[in-house]
Amino acid sequence: MLEQYAAEDIAWLGFSAGADLIMSTGRHLIQLGNPLPMPGLMIPVSCCNLSISEESYARMEEIEKRDIMMSAASMKQFPKWYDPDGKLPKYLWGCAAEDDYTGFPKIIMYFGGDEIFAAEAPEYEKAFQRGGVRDYTVHVEPGLFHGYPMFSFVKEGRRGEDEIIGYLKQ
Repeated sequence: MLEQYAAEDIAWLGFSAGADLIMSTGRHLIQLGNPLPMPGLMIPVSCCNLSISEESYARMEEIEKRDIMMSAASMKQFPKWYDPDGKLPKYLWGCAAEDDYTGFPKIIMYFGGDEIFAAEAPEYEKAFQRGGVRDYTVHVEPGLFHGYPMFSFVKEGRRGEDEIIGYLKQ
């Protein structure tokens, strides 16, 4: 791909677990000393981490009353499913309260306000500031659910999808 496009013209877009993958891939590239350039834009939608701060977990417990898909308790189960042997480096797990996003490109992050993962939005904002990410936006759309821009058959999903398409066209 880098033979065809400049890195700044490449975007990584991920929904749900795909959002986790683009964020952990970015952290992995940084850990390896950037053997490949970062893309010009990352758009994680409904991202979560395997490691959650106590503050985020408390917010998740409040939000789960409105979440139609996930429970806060499931966040304690995810590490057992994704890393049963405990062999993955912790930076791949992700913990917004601790992660270093130094060297990351422009990030446009989406959460539905009624999904438990939105509890991590304040931690991501702090992490991006801490890491010196110059251009980032964290959208938390009130009343919406996990991965809402994927669901273009509802008007809010179409609006989110249209926004993302607009960013990709820039």
